[in-house]
Amino acid sequence: MKRLTISQINLVLLTVQTVVIVSVWRFLPPEIPLFYSRPWGKDQLVASPGIILLPLISFFIFLANLMITRAAVQEERLIKKTLATASLIFAFLSSIALVQIIRLIF
Repeated sequence: MKRLTISQINLVLLTVQTVVIVSVWRFLPPEIPLFYSRPWGKDQLVASPGIILLPLISFFIFLANLMITRAAVQEERLIKKTLATASLIFAFLSSIALVQIIRLIF
């Protein structure tokens, strides 16, 4: 059995986030809590299409890290692994945030 690379796992997480959003889209209320670092109340809320920010930001971080990795010199394996791992961690944490938001709503 072939092992998945970090980039492939990252893409799987992004795909899962997208599928989850598409599957619950019609059940979303007009406003959802997204900005938990802000004070409790209206400041945390965003219009329901704002939930797309989670996979979009994850995807852009993945692409940016991928471009930096491609531009890095072949001998710089540590930078490549660090960037790939950082984007994977970000995608994983945004997946957890997405699941928590959906659990809170439903």
